[in-house]
Amino acid sequence: MEESQCVENDDQETNPIVNVLDELERRVESLREQTLAIAQEKQLLLASLQQLQDDGCGIQRFSEGEWEEFQANAERLVCRCLTVEVSITTPRTDIQEAALKKIDNIMEDLDDQFNVDQDGAKNIARSYLNACSAEPVGKDINHRFQGLILDCTADDQKVVKRKLELVLSGNMNGHFVSSFNVHENK
Repeated sequence: MEESQCVENDDQETNPIVNVLDELERRVESLREQTLAIAQEKQLLLASLQQLQDDGCGIQRFSEGEWEEFQANAERLVCRCLTVEVSITTPRTDIQEAALKKIDNIMEDLDDQFNVDQDGAKNIARSYLNACSAEPVGKDINHRFQGLILDCTADDQKVVKRKLELVLSGNMNGHFVSSFNVHENK
């Protein structure tokens, strides 16, 4: 009888500890998700500013002085945005590291493709997104990309998928490799 009471006491003593650890784990995951969201927002802001600078916002609408002021303000915002440093360390095996490097290269090629053939690049991006999805939209799935994405960490998979969703929604307008690099947060 004493032995069963001892086991019950151990369960009662570890149960609050397990509950605390479970709660702390939820909070850590929430912190990581929020940090990833901040990093993605930074990348999106930089891409938007770059696009504004590249497109010129209809230069003909600005006098020379206004254009210089616009450029100075845009550059100030870029510099200010770059002062925000966000980092999450994602532990990776050698296989995960190699797969992620290959995905980074594929995404650079996709960015180049956007400069040549935007419609073709969107179709490629859609096939990559389908490769990342449990329930793909349509039948076009890039199986090579799917194999690489499956070799990545779950965190990297989420980031790649989110980037592809942003590209396809038009929020990054093809300017995503400079802000894409998943690999920067090792």
